[in-house]
Amino acid sequence: MLSAETTEYYNNWMAHLVTITGDQPADHFARFKILYSVQNRLYSDASADLFLSGFIPSRGGNKKEATTNMVHYLGAANMLQGLHDNGNDLDIQHLIGIMENKVFNITLSPQGVPQLAHDAALLDGLRSADQTEKAIAIATFVYQVRCNDTHGEKAIDHIQPLLLEPVNNILLTLIQILHKALSKRE
Repeated sequence: MLSAETTEYYNNWMAHLVTITGDQPADHFARFKILYSVQNRLYSDASADLFLSGFIPSRGGNKKEATTNMVHYLGAANMLQGLHDNGNDLDIQHLIGIMENKVFNITLSPQGVPQLAHDAALLDGLRSADQTEKAIAIATFVYQVRCNDTHGEKAIDHIQPLLLEPVNNILLTLIQILHKALSKRE
């Protein structure tokens, strides 16, 4: 369910998002920060709805809310169909290519050490024919980029839009799907 506070939060940040029109790395980061903040608010509300409705025993931490709870709330098939309908299949393929070509390490330890086994599992999930596994892998990929942005090095590099552009496209679609699902539960 969308509260008045969440609706106001959503409207304010989405209005700000459209003012960021540049194509510099800093612009991609600015869009990412807004999009992830909005998605965070929506998946938190979705987790609360699941918990209060008795569908999950606890909300879990932020990672669980951002990944398995969000996929549970939306339904893996619905989430993947929404991504497909909004043209995000190429974005997902781009993320797979980034991982296959080792352009970026996605999963890092708290000390910034690449977690290659986790990245291999994430790549397998992105390639999976199982809808739930694939949907959770997409959500996990986005969450890991958020972790890297929040906890990692703060330098901006010209190569980062290669990662951020498809992630931002996916985030925008996930926000639309979450907003629609939450709006229906009123």
